[in-house]
Amino acid sequence: MSANYHSFRNIGFLFTQAEAICEKWRKVFTGFDPVRAVSVYGLKREEPFVYVNYFDGEYRLCCENGILEKRVPGQQSEEWTKELFMNEAMVIYHLLGDVKEGACLSGEWVPEPDLDPVRIRSGNRTDPLVGGFAHAFAGRIPALEKACIALNGTRLERGDSSWQIHAMPLLPMQLIFWDADEEFPAQVQVLVDRNITDFMHFEAAGCMIADLFEKIGDLAGEAKNG
Repeated sequence: MSANYHSFRNIGFLFTQAEAICEKWRKVFTGFDPVRAVSVYGLKREEPFVYVNYFDGEYRLCCENGILEKRVPGQQSEEWTKELFMNEAMVIYHLLGDVKEGACLSGEWVPEPDLDPVRIRSGNRTDPLVGGFAHAFAGRIPALEKACIALNGTRLERGDSSWQIHAMPLLPMQLIFWDADEEFPAQVQVLVDRNITDFMHFEAAGCMIADLFEKIGDLAGEAKNG
């Protein structure tokens, strides 16, 4: 079963609801030394916390007990919550724990499925994350573009609408969208840097793409309702 199947199933699922998984990751990161992550990403560190900005949110890991928290949205909010969603929690833990010494981008873009050895061996490139997203934005390019702009995306010249969006400064993704026509349904592809696995496990990359799709969907919904 592909990693992206799990990322797809995790959308909207709270990390703390999976008590055994939550406890496991907190134990793994109890006593964590963030020196490598701080060096590679240029993170802020104020004992006992290390801070990560991911998309539009600020997160912190308590290195004493492995607990992740997210700043409650709101101007100059000082409140933090442990109620993270599964995908975002997995990305932050992997970003901090898996980054290699001297990790750097290659500048070569590859389709995200190329990172998954299960799909490479099976020859199955079907991605459960992309089908619903492409269908949701068929005929809705303006809504897609408003959402990508809200995520500080940079417009590219590919497909019918394409954007480069950063989950954090060192982690760009490229989203390429082709709208439906008389012959083909809407399609979407996400490209990542070939060296992304120097920063996180390939499964976490699927979680990051799931977060990207969810954030675009939420923003497009707000634009539609606004």
